[in-house]
Amino acid sequence: MNRKFSYIGLAAAAALIGQQAAAQSATVDASANVVAGTSSLSIEGSRAGSFGEVAIPLLEGSVCRYVLGVGTDNLRPAPGELLRYVYGNQTNSGPASNPEPGVCEFRGDQTPPTFRINCVEDADISVTLSYAVDPMAQSNYIDFRAFNPVENGMSAVGSVVRTEPCWSGATDYIPAMELTLTNLSAPYDGNVGTITAEVSY
Repeated sequence: MNRKFSYIGLAAAAALIGQQAAAQSATVDASANVVAGTSSLSIEGSRAGSFGEVAIPLLEGSVCRYVLGVGTDNLRPAPGELLRYVYGNQTNSGPASNPEPGVCEFRGDQTPPTFRINCVEDADISVTLSYAVDPMAQSNYIDFRAFNPVENGMSAVGSVVRTEPCWSGATDYIPAMELTLTNLSAPYDGNVGTITAEVSY
């Protein structure tokens, strides 16, 4: 009886081995092309700003403020008309007029600082503006600032944040900038400051 079960067990094992011998396997690779993520929102500085040639006032106590920009419509698909103004001191009632019209004036070519923003069309974007005065310029009694104007005369400073819909998937941002010289300023040729724009939805 035991021998009979032994024969049956051997037969079953042999059948199992036969099945295993008939099995086949194959292996393939899995691959992926992993790339850096891209955002629907980006900003780059596309053009540096330049005041061109500007003159130091001659009279003691004179202040000349050179203002350059495109007015309040400074977050748009294409740059508007470049505006240039020369003011005196800022007063409670507004800017004083140019104290030395024959001296304090723009000469040569000027370019407005420009940032290019890529964004989702019609989505609201907010641009936060900041700036820094160059230490070398400051040591020559030259002051600088960048700002969002509240009117096209660009005589008053608005909020550092501008919010507008994204135009056509790409928008230019052009802040105004101002250079202030007094009769104590020294001749200087170089960077007067830096302008930074940060964009978000």
